[in-house]
Amino acid sequence: MSFQFDFPFARRAFAEALLGIPVTLSVVLAAFLAGFPLGFLIARCRLRRTPVISQILTVYVSFARGTPVVVKILLFYSLLPPALEHAIRVLGLNFSIYDLNPIVYAFIIFGITSSATYSEIWRSALNGVDSGQYEAAVSVGLTPFQAYLEVVLPQALAIGAPAFCSSTLSMLKGTSVVFLMAILDITGRARLAAAMGYKYLEAYVVIFLVYLTVCGILEQVFKLLEQRLVRFRAS
Repeated sequence: MSFQFDFPFARRAFAEALLGIPVTLSVVLAAFLAGFPLGFLIARCRLRRTPVISQILTVYVSFARGTPVVVKILLFYSLLPPALEHAIRVLGLNFSIYDLNPIVYAFIIFGITSSATYSEIWRSALNGVDSGQYEAAVSVGLTPFQAYLEVVLPQALAIGAPAFCSSTLSMLKGTSVVFLMAILDITGRARLAAAMGYKYLEAYVVIFLVYLTVCGILEQVFKLLEQRLVRFRAS
């Protein structure tokens, strides 16, 4: 029994998968916009060892980083909505949790994950900046806020840039599981095309090629950004 790769179907599936790129990138962008500043705040609180809050955030980071995305999908998309729907009915509100677009859950899930991951990068990067530079900036007349914003943060960002970029690329690849929430991202569209034609091998080859292309382009963009930050730090 011989197998023949269906190139015409693969081309159609490739075109279909390309339509899912904006959805995939929107999840990554939303997670970055939420997780990047939130991760910084988490890192600052943990570095300052704020009582109680620091311990709570440590547990939060451990949960968010140590729990697979699939488990979070099960928790937030499958188990939590029925409980929230019951609470809404008890409160007599004219709203159904099931009316929410599934992509909202994807934003929340990846926002939680990215905030925890970015917080560890921020914590390491902030520790990498010599505290004497902050003290020197304050001593020449800058306010503590200005010293932190103009001296500490740019250097911490340059230190953490490679890890931030690598983590974001990993998150992009991790979004391939959002098809479990019936979201038509790259994987979702290719799998839907495969189900209609029973051409799963071709579909998975297409998924591989699309992710390889998108990640390759973003990797080059991140490299240019890293180079600019490194030059800034050196100056």
